[in-house]
Amino acid sequence: MNVRKTKMLVLFGLSFLWFASYPVLGRGETQTPMPAVSTPITVNDTNKSIRVDGYLVDWPVTRMILLDQKSQVTYGMLNWKNKESFSGRIFITYDAQYLYLSAIIQKTSGIVNDNGGLSLWDGDCIELFLSSYSVTDKPNRISKNDYHIGFSPGSGCGNPQMFCFNKEKRIGGGRINARLTGHGYILEACVPLSFFEGLEIGPGKNNRFNLALDEGGSSSGNRMLQLDLTGNPQSWQNPSLWGSIQWIGKTTVSVPKNDEENLYANLVMDGTKSSTYWGRRTITGTVVDDNGKPIPGALITTWPKTETVRADKMGHFELDKVKVYDKTVVYARVDGYGTSLIAIDRKLDPVMVHLKRLPEFLTSDYAVSPAFYGQSLQVPQNGDLPGLMNRVEEWVKLLPLNFLKLIGTELLNKNQEDQFRTLDQFVAYARSLGAEPMIELPIERDNSSVAVDWVRHCNVDQNEKVIYWTIGNEPDLYAEKKVGSGFSDYNVYDYINDFREIYNSVKAVDPSILILGPELAWRYTSGEDDWFTPFMQFDGDIVNLASVHHYGAVKAAQCNPGSVLDDVRHMQTLTHGLKGRIAVNSDIYIPLVITGGNVCMESTDNTLVARVAPTAIAASKNVISATTPKPVEGSGPDSFGAAVWLVEQTGTLMKDHMPMVFFSYLSGNGALDFLSAEGAKPDYWVLRLMSTYLKGKLIWAQAQNNNVSVFATQDPKTKDVSLLIMNKGSNYYHPKILLNNKDANVSIDAGLDQTFDYEMPYYSIAVLIIKADKSHDEAVLYTKKMAQAGKPPEVLVIKPW
Repeated sequence: MNVRKTKMLVLFGLSFLWFASYPVLGRGETQTPMPAVSTPITVNDTNKSIRVDGYLVDWPVTRMILLDQKSQVTYGMLNWKNKESFSGRIFITYDAQYLYLSAIIQKTSGIVNDNGGLSLWDGDCIELFLSSYSVTDKPNRISKNDYHIGFSPGSGCGNPQMFCFNKEKRIGGGRINARLTGHGYILEACVPLSFFEGLEIGPGKNNRFNLALDEGGSSSGNRMLQLDLTGNPQSWQNPSLWGSIQWIGKTTVSVPKNDEENLYANLVMDGTKSSTYWGRRTITGTVVDDNGKPIPGALITTWPKTETVRADKMGHFELDKVKVYDKTVVYARVDGYGTSLIAIDRKLDPVMVHLKRLPEFLTSDYAVSPAFYGQSLQVPQNGDLPGLMNRVEEWVKLLPLNFLKLIGTELLNKNQEDQFRTLDQFVAYARSLGAEPMIELPIERDNSSVAVDWVRHCNVDQNEKVIYWTIGNEPDLYAEKKVGSGFSDYNVYDYINDFREIYNSVKAVDPSILILGPELAWRYTSGEDDWFTPFMQFDGDIVNLASVHHYGAVKAAQCNPGSVLDDVRHMQTLTHGLKGRIAVNSDIYIPLVITGGNVCMESTDNTLVARVAPTAIAASKNVISATTPKPVEGSGPDSFGAAVWLVEQTGTLMKDHMPMVFFSYLSGNGALDFLSAEGAKPDYWVLRLMSTYLKGKLIWAQAQNNNVSVFATQDPKTKDVSLLIMNKGSNYYHPKILLNNKDANVSIDAGLDQTFDYEMPYYSIAVLIIKADKSHDEAVLYTKKMAQAGKPPEVLVIKPW
């Protein structure tokens, strides 16, 4: 075998330094958005044949892009020492067939990345962001025209891989290679230009572009540091923050778009069933906002489907000679507004579609969303929801919930008058607790009248202004749970058809409401277990919020400490993947929310949780001193491990700016409830801690211990800090805590000159409430020992040094 001699490679060209003195936080943490640098990176083509083998001697003279500045750190600031310990030099060129990328990475520790697919970023990795949009377009959300690709060297450069995150695709026809060096590694890859649908390359053409460099920990393998060209932790999801790339070579490439035909499209109703055809007509109208002002650029379609047009500068539109039926409705959608509709009449008078602007927390990156904390009440099997609400009221009122969701509504009394009375009681109950009500509309096959009657009663007759409604609850389990007639072989295409029928019916009653779906339990993974992608493909033009539930484990046998903590590790990968699927299948921005779930879907006896009513809960008015059931060992719904999972999941989603997060049920579901006949379970107490204290501005926090998790928020006015520390280890943890962003066991970027010395017992969760004026500091501590003894958290006084 011939062995190639390694040569010293010197790449000439301009050294690109893109940095500024920005305040740096971890990915998913809040900071003021910064304008992208306007100077484009010029990239030349090559007429040389490049062998992708990890040896760069055949590369042309290429501009060097540097990732080696402290101002570029967007995750793991305390882990970055200097450019000698971790940095990168990256080079890009192209020819008529491929985009080539090479990187010389300086790293003092081992090269670690055992992940694949969507998790490729969680270790040593190079991330490339490229948009087929021109630089004049400034979309602020990842769309189907953007490409986010990870290039991993693999552990020890033994298994290099590349993967497109937002498309959830492996890159066919490309090549990647990596090799170890004395000071890190060299990676080389090529991606077929045909992969970038819609990309236009030619002399002087510009596209949006960004790069990031991830460092995997030498022991855990998890990502511990990231450098990003923009220096902005939000760049991964906001192309308007990216810089630009300018193609200066002579090569011209125009990649066509390829809209793949869906093989199951025939299972989706086309809207003509039971409709009377009126002929080809012209539909005209205007799209306006809440105040009657025109909305330019709105996309207009009809159902049954015809063509798509865009409203002009005055909000006017015209659909010329389209097929019209007696059930035809006109849809309008645009970024920042809830998609809505209007029915047409036989005269075809001009129509006016009213769109309601989405609440700001759904379209902006809040620190901690004002809708973040929510819970569900499930109608008990006997239908006595008022009795259930009364039994748990003393517990619930002490949870400062943002949302209270009603599910299991098919169990309500079938008498319409009783249904209306119960709905009114629930809405009043939620609002008396300071929570926004959300109601599940039950799915009744081939009959949407129940949903229509409910929306009309609440929002027209009673003027209760219930904004948020879901269509169904965990429909991917309907066949398994045998929830009623017509559901024995219920599939995703049944749900897609039911969703649109109910959506059209209730939106006609109140166009301002927001509809959530598909409310899946767990079938949003891949292949036949992916209901999410087809739902977005066929109903992504109408759904207002894309909602799923999340469980740490589906089967009770899988619910152990190792697996559920591994689930937390991949939570960000999961949500980013779902956001990518939304972007690929929708032409407007649709928020993703989590509206249910638990550490495990099954009870400890391996049976799928049924809808049963709990016995009466004897709740003390002084809940903090009430007795609680003793948790079981392990990570099941009754365990302290469930509380650990809840903290990790909630904190991760908080840092990722998830607008809504509901886990588990307050009551009504049985084994998965936060409240049982004996009292509050461990996860109730940690929810109470987080919902009470972790609000306001999310600030950067980091612990230098793999067994410790930290999350911190700060009141924007008082500058008071709430710091949650969780010790998952079997040893006591006695950290030095600094609030001025300096190196310590636990470092917080709060801008306060305070130092704390706090001892954490093993298996414990604590929230430190720190006053900026040093007037009174305290900690609320909850440990596994307390949980096992049936005790609630304890309040302790702490003092700064």
